[in-house]
Amino acid sequence: MIEYAIYKGDELICIGTAEECAKELNVTRKYIQWLTMPPVKERIAKSKDPEKCIISIRLDDEEVEVDEDLTCEDFSDYLKFMRQSVQMTQKQLADAIGFNYQTVARWEAEKRLPKKINKIIEAIRNEVKLRIKYKSA
Repeated sequence: MIEYAIYKGDELICIGTAEECAKELNVTRKYIQWLTMPPVKERIAKSKDPEKCIISIRLDDEEVEVDEDLTCEDFSDYLKFMRQSVQMTQKQLADAIGFNYQTVARWEAEKRLPKKINKIIEAIRNEVKLRIKYKSA
């Protein structure tokens, strides 16, 4: 099952199948799929006010690729953003991805990067997706 994340600017509107997102936005399933096409993405990027545009991202298309130059600060910002976007505490996130609270706190304090960062990022994304789906249900 292919899932989509729908954004308006930086604001996440919904996550779900094309049918679920279409229902949420009162549009067709094909429109959600159309928003993922490269020419549409190019048009949005060139628009005068891309923050007002709705974009769709196929979540199955996204592979976690970590930049070799990823800093502790970059990872900390990502972690805080993802965690706070679903109102999770550090302890809740730690429990959800199988780490202890102190480890997550160190990551957010920019003291260290995890060794298996790709797996950690994937686990965080999956947990956030589940929580967003649960809240919208």
